[in-house]
Amino acid sequence: MSCLNLSGYTKGCDNSVGGIEQVVLVEFNGITDYSISGNTVYALTISGVTPYVYEFQRDNANFTDAIIGAELNVAFQPTLNMTFRKTSKTILAEVYELSKNYLAAIVKDNNGEYWIMGLNRGLALMPSAGSSSGNIFEDANNVVIMLQGKERKPIQSIDISTGSTVADSILTLFGF
Repeated sequence: MSCLNLSGYTKGCDNSVGGIEQVVLVEFNGITDYSISGNTVYALTISGVTPYVYEFQRDNANFTDAIIGAELNVAFQPTLNMTFRKTSKTILAEVYELSKNYLAAIVKDNNGEYWIMGLNRGLALMPSAGSSSGNIFEDANNVVIMLQGKERKPIQSIDISTGSTVADSILTLFGF
């Protein structure tokens, strides 16, 4: 039984929390096959590229999918913001290499839902805060990265349930 039923929308009784738990970044051209029904990806294959897996402490990553344009020219602008705690030469080198290509991001949010961003046109590195040592002892020492794209459709969820054909290699990245 729903807590509230609004025409076409049922408000669930569960909490909905923000933030991102994990992100997998891959080169956009590594997505070799996918199948979508509605706004859900049921089949997904990535090959020929190295996936980069990042786990985040709470309150250190988020995504948005802004509606841009108007009337007949509506588009969507997926944005992925990631804060890596402690400046790291490894992260800086990976970001530099990744920034040479368009990317796709598979995201696991803190509600346990999976999303794919940049599926059709890719994400690009955008100007962001970069790395910072902080000023005083209590400041964060971190790297802040923003990836952004423009798509014709909103971000898609990924069905990882039994019966979907999301490649085992992708599921393994998330601990399945």
